[in-house]
Amino acid sequence: MVRPLDAVTLRDWIASRAPAALSDESEVVRLEVVPSDCVMSPGETQQLVVRAHYADGRVRDVTWLAQFFSNDETTVPVKASGLVKSLGSGEAGVRVHFQGLVAVVGFTVPLSYTIRPEVYMAQQTIWDSGTVQKSGRRILSNVYYCCRRYPLVTRLVPSRVG
Repeated sequence: MVRPLDAVTLRDWIASRAPAALSDESEVVRLEVVPSDCVMSPGETQQLVVRAHYADGRVRDVTWLAQFFSNDETTVPVKASGLVKSLGSGEAGVRVHFQGLVAVVGFTVPLSYTIRPEVYMAQQTIWDSGTVQKSGRRILSNVYYCCRRYPLVTRLVPSRVG
């Protein structure tokens, strides 16, 4: 999709006989995306702003030149202009590209309903449920095996939510 500013930039570049980049032009050293991380409600929109930081100290708004990609279009799709809209609950990242540099912005869209604290605290995990004490060694050995084999699994999913 060609954006209007892209077409104007291309037209002006061709009209000026397609000059090469300036030899003394400073290099982009880092990208800054504002906001850096965002919590949104379903249906809410957020405009991303991309700033390029150059080696000579200049900072330039390059939002219109950047490319945007969402890793989950069903949660937070992003337009070519950098406008993000939350469609449903979940977490997703938006990748921003400009001149070979990449930045990532995280988006969180919490569930629109709340769980009563007494229901959640009544039975958080298998450890809290008393199942471990009732079933004895078999569950303990299975949990131990799982935690040793998959060390990144540090918390069990709640077994009951109201």
